[in-house]
Amino acid sequence: MHYYADYKQYVAETLRDSVPVIRAAERGTLSFTPYISNRCSAACRFCSEKLYRGGIASADLTVCSGYREKLAEILRSQRGRKIFLSVSGMEPSESIGQLSLVREAVQQAEQSGCVFTERVMYSNLSGFAKHWEQLTALVRSLKLTRIECSRHHFDDAVNQQIVRFRDGEHIRQNSVFIRTVQNLLQIVPVTMVCVMQKTGVASPEDVLPYLEFARQTGVRHVVFRALSIFSEPADGIQIASYITENRVEMLDMIRALPQEHFRLLSVTEGYYYYSFRYQYRDMEVLFEMSDYDQMRREHHSERQHKLIFYPNGELYKDWNRNPDGKVCDDPDTVFRTLAEIAKELTASGEAAVIGSFGARLTVPQVLDHMPKDLDLFMQNDIAAIRRAIRILRKHGFSVYSWQDRIDENVPEELLKGRYYIRGIRDILNVDLTYEIEGIEYEKLSAHAVHADGIGTYDKEGQMRLLEVCTERPDLTERLEKMRNIT
Repeated sequence: MHYYADYKQYVAETLRDSVPVIRAAERGTLSFTPYISNRCSAACRFCSEKLYRGGIASADLTVCSGYREKLAEILRSQRGRKIFLSVSGMEPSESIGQLSLVREAVQQAEQSGCVFTERVMYSNLSGFAKHWEQLTALVRSLKLTRIECSRHHFDDAVNQQIVRFRDGEHIRQNSVFIRTVQNLLQIVPVTMVCVMQKTGVASPEDVLPYLEFARQTGVRHVVFRALSIFSEPADGIQIASYITENRVEMLDMIRALPQEHFRLLSVTEGYYYYSFRYQYRDMEVLFEMSDYDQMRREHHSERQHKLIFYPNGELYKDWNRNPDGKVCDDPDTVFRTLAEIAKELTASGEAAVIGSFGARLTVPQVLDHMPKDLDLFMQNDIAAIRRAIRILRKHGFSVYSWQDRIDENVPEELLKGRYYIRGIRDILNVDLTYEIEGIEYEKLSAHAVHADGIGTYDKEGQMRLLEVCTERPDLTERLEKMRNIT
């Protein structure tokens, strides 16, 4: 069995500089999944949604009260990061109600400044064969970049043995599938996805007729995925056994591809996967592998790659729903966590807490909520800014200047005129503003105070800052409350 490290070695030693290698993790994009939970229209024999380790299965979760508002709030907490929206989980096309809530939350987040680089739905298309008008309206309003539709064999009888669509699902028939894809292509780009396995597409001889089948539907983008790699025992014993017994080694597959038909264009190195992009006639064909052991290591490191928001309102940074991967959003816990970071950022006197967090420290009576973000005003000095970035990164934050991911080696020229840097970790946000029009950091030193070991400003200092931020009605209201305090 070939693991992530084996592919890394293969790319380094065999391909060398012959094709571009794209390191996706360096882009700093967050993959965000609003998990769709339902009684899926199929029961795929390799279903990874039932392959968990010591966690809790996620199928059939009920959509919680306030789902849309909570999802929108979590998305807004990621402003400053590029977001890859992954609409997946069970079968999205079977959950029109939840999809509608997702659409509304995404629209709210986008209006608040969230940037979505891609919006992808992963589907077997069963719902589109039954609820065409409703779903295509959702596809348009969600502004999907593409739909990745799963079809694991060109023979619908063989596909059914793998996918096991439930009775009454017409999408199992090739005629219905082809017609549905052709209609979808008039609305949104479609990629066909085939999971390679010994019971289905298992060799280059199987790949070629599958690609001709895709051409028949009008699709020109195809992905062949290897069954997931894992070494530790899984709770879904039957599925784990099927995967182990039927895995087709992708490295063997790409080595055996006929070079007269397939030309390698590039390789993408993800944080737990490799993707090899080929040209086949007028088609783009990808061969992909994923290493779940590598994925879990990355998900539990200081680097944040993914967030999964479940219908019951829980947020995790890993697909396995166990306590280690759960993101805590309790307001008191969030406040205490941010307070500890604030102590370290303000210890040198180069920064002071402002905003709602600062108000909570010195004039709490003007607030009616517990702050969820940490805002600081700091010296406009590159050395001080770099020290602050080091502190944030030490605490596991990804740091951005607008949409650019940065570290402590950030060029001074890049920061000029950008006003602030942002640190993001799970749902925690820390904004460090170094340029505020109409006021300089040093001019506020007379109002500097300490509260609970955190550097901040007294009431007059807070008011001075609010007086130059009159564009927001909530800040104007806070300023008036402060003026009325005797």
